[in-house]
Amino acid sequence: MRLFWLISFSYFLPLDGLSIDEHKQVLEGLIEERTEFDKTVWATEILAQKHEQVFIDLWDRLRISQDKWAVLQQLPFKTIELGQWGPFEHFDLGITSATMAQLTQKRDHSQWIKTIETLKAKGYRLIETEWHHSIFHPPEGDKPPGSVVSFVLHGEALPEFGRFIIRGKLAVQWALNRLEAPQLEKLHVIKATMLNCEEKRFEPVALPSSTVPPTANAATLLALYDLNGDGLSEIIRPNLNLIYWNRGDWQFEPDTFIMKGSDFRGGSLLADFDHDGLTDFLCVEGKEGLLHRYEADEPGLFSTPGVPCGKVGFLRPPSFTAGDIDGDGDLDLWACQYKAPYSSGQMPTPYYDANDGHPFSFLLTTAVVNASLRSRFALQSPDR
Repeated sequence: MRLFWLISFSYFLPLDGLSIDEHKQVLEGLIEERTEFDKTVWATEILAQKHEQVFIDLWDRLRISQDKWAVLQQLPFKTIELGQWGPFEHFDLGITSATMAQLTQKRDHSQWIKTIETLKAKGYRLIETEWHHSIFHPPEGDKPPGSVVSFVLHGEALPEFGRFIIRGKLAVQWALNRLEAPQLEKLHVIKATMLNCEEKRFEPVALPSSTVPPTANAATLLALYDLNGDGLSEIIRPNLNLIYWNRGDWQFEPDTFIMKGSDFRGGSLLADFDHDGLTDFLCVEGKEGLLHRYEADEPGLFSTPGVPCGKVGFLRPPSFTAGDIDGDGDLDLWACQYKAPYSSGQMPTPYYDANDGHPFSFLLTTAVVNASLRSRFALQSPDR
């Protein structure tokens, strides 16, 4: 990480015209400055990261393990304090919720292992977990360092108990004299809630196979829309030019979506832009990333080529939404573009600002052609 930071930072330095030795001196100066900051300004943060690594390693092992309970059994600590689940509150669809009481029971590591063995014997299976180091308290004199770690456990125990999600916070007391190689001492679950669904409510439905060109863009773009007005949503994969007609009773029929499609580049929207009662298809096509609109000949049937409907080009496939922004009765368009971080060494700054992508576009429907409404979009504001 430190090397990446140096390379990324040096990308913005005016180093043109410097010799190799001068380049080396600049980088060595950066390293010395960063090392000094790590020892002073960022000392507590560096210490927190070392302790956080224990849970990062735990999470990594849990992710790849087929026996996640065994990984938790191997977590080294001396004692753990757990509470009892309070009364369950019942909701619709067989969902219940409970909170862990503050009154706790202390268990040593051997008792912890037996607790997990009991859960495994009852059929409890851990599917996935999350661990986030939320708070770190550095040591003060004889007081050892401490942390608060937020965790999420997803699992199931079918059919009796169903599926469950446990969210909580774990207070951690670390060994005092193991700052360079942090070691767990005491764990205490200070807060936990559980959601439980008594039975499995969803079953997978296999879609029928379809012939997809081997050169097709396989990125997952998915739309659900009732194109033929029968009250059932079709499944549409624009990037594969594929539609699954919903025939009811979870039966789907694959078909070609756009009869005369072109160079689809991602970013699409289904809506009635010309007020003819038929759903139109708006998308981005070609290297220029121009907007194209496909008019439906009849519900769900697009047999004519798309027509350009604006001069705005998009650098990346945008995310679209539509609404009558100016109150003139026509649908206007809002398009946002994602920008990959770290492109050409650029850091995503400020890191907390989600508005750091390519410029978004606000486009108004502006023209009526040949007495029938034809959607033409003009760029209203290129600002971000």
